[in-house]
Amino acid sequence: MVARYGQLGMAAYGASRASIELLTKAWAAEYGPQNIRVNAVAPGPTLTPSVEPRLEMAEEFAKALPLGRVADVQELADVITFLATPAASYITGAIIPSTAAAARSESRRNRPRRHSRRRPDTEPLGCSSRP
Repeated sequence: MVARYGQLGMAAYGASRASIELLTKAWAAEYGPQNIRVNAVAPGPTLTPSVEPRLEMAEEFAKALPLGRVADVQELADVITFLATPAASYITGAIIPSTAAAARSESRRNRPRRHSRRRPDTEPLGCSSRP
């Protein structure tokens, strides 16, 4: 999510994630003619040794996800294994989210706003009471 939407204090991390996504797509286009597939997995909160000290924070974040839980390392390994099988032979240049979080956040961000954030003492555009 940080690769697509800026977050306070996450500029360097977001830029690194965004660059991985772009490299994945560029290399898929570059190496595809040689029958080389390039894909990436974008993991959400996952139970790893580096996350264990901050497990409470990861679990709290995961509550907002559709599955409501932290992923197990084996679940990510299964996605990566699938991408290496013949069943995924026509998939290239894809960024595979390990949770449905990306779809959920994109649908929230892309929906049109109903109301603008105008000051209450101003008139809506095109609705002037002046002659």
